[in-house]
Amino acid sequence: MHAERAGEADETFDVVILAFEPREDSPQLRLQSAFGIDAAAADKLVAKLPMTVQRAVPRVRAEYFRRALTLIGASSEVRSQDGQVLPAPPPPAPPAELPRPEA
Repeated sequence: MHAERAGEADETFDVVILAFEPREDSPQLRLQSAFGIDAAAADKLVAKLPMTVQRAVPRVRAEYFRRALTLIGASSEVRSQDGQVLPAPPPPAPPAELPRPEA
């Protein structure tokens, strides 16, 4: 069992941006704002979609990037090194409504 977990810890993943949903701001501006890349790099990335933007990173880092990309309207995939697509985690539950104080 311990050897299995050690193997999981060594496993790496790629993050691939597939597309961007339409929004008021361009995908390039969203990438620049979220990741601090320059305009030329953002233009190049968007022009070559789908594009692998992280290679051979730990699962935690891959999932972090997937969440960040989702927040800026990108659809993306996390892929294992053998090409398997990891399912996206379920969306977070909406916050519970707080009881209102009685007047």
